[in-house]
Amino acid sequence: MDLHPGPEKDHVVEVKLSELAPIRRALQENEDWYQDLVEHSKDLLCIHDLKGRLLSINPAPARVLGYSVEELLQIPMREIIAPEFRPEFDAYLKQIEHAGESHGFMAVLTRSGERRIWEYHNTLRREGVATPIVRGLAHDVTEQKRAEKQACEASEAIVQDIAERRQAGEALRRSEENYRNFVSQSSEGIFRDDLEPPVPIDLPEDELIHRFLHDTVMVECNAAMAAMYGFSSGEELRGVPMSERVVPEDACNIEMAREFIRSGFRLLERESHEVDRYGNPKVFLNSMIGTVESGKLVRVWGIQRDITEKVKLEESRRKAEEALRENVAQLREVTEELRLAKEKLSEEKLYLEQAIDTELGFGEIVGRSSALQEVMRKVAKVAPSDATVLLLGETGTGKELVARAIHRLSHREGNSFIKLNCAAIPSGLLESELFGHEKGAFTGAVARKLGRLELADRGTLFLDEVGEIPLSLQPKLLRVLQDQEFERLGGTQTLKVNFRLLAATNRDLLQSVKAREFRSDLYYRLNVFPILIPPLRERREDIRPLVEHFVRKFATQMKKSITSIPSKTMEMLVLWNWPGNIRELENFVERSVILTPGSVLQAPLSEFHTAADQGNGGASATLRDKERERVLRALRDCHGKLGGPDGAAARLGLKRTTLQSKLDHLGIKPGSFRA
Repeated sequence: MDLHPGPEKDHVVEVKLSELAPIRRALQENEDWYQDLVEHSKDLLCIHDLKGRLLSINPAPARVLGYSVEELLQIPMREIIAPEFRPEFDAYLKQIEHAGESHGFMAVLTRSGERRIWEYHNTLRREGVATPIVRGLAHDVTEQKRAEKQACEASEAIVQDIAERRQAGEALRRSEENYRNFVSQSSEGIFRDDLEPPVPIDLPEDELIHRFLHDTVMVECNAAMAAMYGFSSGEELRGVPMSERVVPEDACNIEMAREFIRSGFRLLERESHEVDRYGNPKVFLNSMIGTVESGKLVRVWGIQRDITEKVKLEESRRKAEEALRENVAQLREVTEELRLAKEKLSEEKLYLEQAIDTELGFGEIVGRSSALQEVMRKVAKVAPSDATVLLLGETGTGKELVARAIHRLSHREGNSFIKLNCAAIPSGLLESELFGHEKGAFTGAVARKLGRLELADRGTLFLDEVGEIPLSLQPKLLRVLQDQEFERLGGTQTLKVNFRLLAATNRDLLQSVKAREFRSDLYYRLNVFPILIPPLRERREDIRPLVEHFVRKFATQMKKSITSIPSKTMEMLVLWNWPGNIRELENFVERSVILTPGSVLQAPLSEFHTAADQGNGGASATLRDKERERVLRALRDCHGKLGGPDGAAARLGLKRTTLQSKLDHLGIKPGSFRA
C-alpha cells in the first residue's frame, strides 16, 4: 500500500475539489437567502417543545410583541397567550402531540397589553431529533378580524337603518291616514287657502290687507267647514274666493287681517263676520297660520268654529240685562216704599220675637248662624256622656254659657254646677280653692274648708281660664282627673269624688305646651272633646238677634220702653268687628239703652269712628272701606246671591232690601259674582 500518493493521485483530488466549490457557494447563498427570509418575515416562525417552551423564533414577531428574541425565549408560551385562550392553548399542546398537526386562531398579549389575533398552522417532527419538536408558522390577522367585525357591524347598521326607514315610512303612512280621518271627522272646520298669486310680505300694510282679503282662494277643506257655509261637501267650496265668504269691508274682518299680519301671520281665535251661500250672516272664530316662501305669503292653514248662535245668545242676554236694569230702577222706588212700611211694623216684630230669646233650645244662648248651630250640635252630642270638654275661644264669646248648656243637657243636671275662674284667684290660694284645706294647714286657716272639687261631687266642675293654672299645681289636677281622688291641703285622708270636668281657655294651650308653660299630659287629658266657639265677627248673622235681646233685657231692667232700632244703627253694629265679642256688644247696648230717652234706640256710633281712627294710626283705610270689603267677601262666598238663608244678607245680618240699598250706595253689582 502506497502511503505517499504519486503525482497522478494528487491531480485527481484537485479536480474533485474544484468541482465542489460551486456547490458550496450555491448552498451558502441558499442558506443566506433562507436566513434573510426568516429574519425579515413578519410571520411567526418558531420552534417549541411539547411543554410550550420556545426553542427559536424569528425577530420580526418578537418586535411586534414588544420583546427581544432573547427575552421572548425566556418566557413560557402560555404567559403570552391571552387568559381566555390559555385553556385552548393547553388543549393545542395535547392535540399536536397526538395528531402531529394543528391549526386555528390564538389571541396573544403584547408587552403593553394589546391583544393580537394570530392564525397558526403547526406540525410535529419526531425523526432526526433527540426529542420531539413543533415547527410553528403563524400570521397576524388582527386587522383582518377588525375589518371583518366593522364590516359586520356596518352591515347590521345598514339592515337596521333599512328597517327603521320602513318603520318610519309605515308610521308616516299611518299618521297621514289618521290626519285624514281627523280632518274628515272633526266637528270644526279645517281649511287651506292659497294666495293667487302669492303676495310679497313687504307691501304696505293696507295693500297687504286688501290682497289677503281679495286674492285668497279656498283650496281644500273638510265637510264640517263646507257645512258652515251651507254646502254638502268640501268639493263645492273649493275654488271659492275669500271675498265671497268674508265681507271685505267689515271693520272686524279688516282688523282680523291686520292682527294676522302684525303677529307674523299667526292668529289665535279671532272673530270674523262672513256669509253663507244663502247670504245669511255668520260669525266664526278663526285660528290661522300662514306659510311664507321667498318673501311671499303663499298659503294659509286654519281652523274655524261657528259661534253664530253663541253671539246671538250673548246679544239677547245683553238686551235682557239692559231691560233688567231698567226694571231694577223702577223696583228701587217700590223697595223704598216697602222699607218705610216695614219699619212701621218693627214694634210688632219686637213683640213677636220676645218668645225666641232662648233660640235653639239652649237657654240664654241666642243666635241663628250656621257656626253657632255647629257648636250646639257638638254640645248635644257630648252632653249625655261624662267626657271632659275643652272650650276654646276668644274672650267674651260665651264659653261659660256653653258650659252651662252642656251641664243642663247631661244626666248631672239635677246636681251642682261649680265654677272656678283660675285667673281671678292668686296662685297661692288656687290650690286651697280647688282642693280645700284642713284647719291649721297654713296661716289663717282657722277652720276646715271644702274645695270646689268636693262641692262638684256628682255634679259638674267648670274651670275657666284653665291655662292660668301654675305648673306646680298641674300634677295634682292631673291626678284627680286620672284617679278621681285627692287630699285636702294639710290633710292625710284620701277623698274620692265623682265629677265631670269642663274647661275653658282663650289661650293656645298647644303653644303653651311647646313653651313648657303647660304640661303636655294634662293638655291631652283635657283635650278629649274640644269645641271651638267662633268669635262674633265670624257669625255676624247672630249680631241682630243679640242686639235685640240685650235691648229688651236692659230696657226691662231700667224700666224703659224701647221698641225700635234704626236700620242705620243695626247696619253699623253688624259691620263692626267687635274685638271684645259678645261681652263688648252687651256693654255697648247697655250704654246705648242708658243714653236713649225715648222709644227709638240711640247708640253712640261716633265711638266706632274714633276707634277706627285710633286703630288705623292715620292710615288711609276708612270705615266705609271696611264695610265695602265685608260686603264683597259675603257676595263672593254666596256667589252673588242676596236673599234666602244662605244668601249674603243673612250672612251679614241685614235685610235683603237694606243690603240692596247698601250695594247701590257702595256701587257694587252682585251680578258680577254669580257663576
